[in-house]
Amino acid sequence: MPVTISPSLDAPVGNPELNEQLANIDDSRVPSLIMAWMFCLVAAYFAVSLRILARRMKQVPFLADDWTIFASLLPATALAGLSMYLTRLGYGRHEIVVTDSKTLSLVRIQQQQSKLHVLLTFH
Repeated sequence: MPVTISPSLDAPVGNPELNEQLANIDDSRVPSLIMAWMFCLVAAYFAVSLRILARRMKQVPFLADDWTIFASLLPATALAGLSMYLTRLGYGRHEIVVTDSKTLSLVRIQQQQSKLHVLLTFH
């Protein structure tokens, strides 16, 4: 459906979702997203640190599940870093603010990293 611009409203007519985005173009969830990613990343490193401490205190060797958990920190860190970088490209704001096609491909990479992280964490 083609979007037409109303000269009196200076907004597209016939697309309520786009009208809503234009009306609230300054909305941003970037601070909340960054805080959530940082909290989760710190919590993940804290939990793994406690696991290492517990293994050392009990003098139990690291097993395959421990190494998998250590490996899951890599995609978790990459996911948080990429997500924070994406906020500079418009991620966390309305879709009409994102003008770079590179951002959309990076979002797809972020989604794949998220799947890898969940797979390694909960395997």
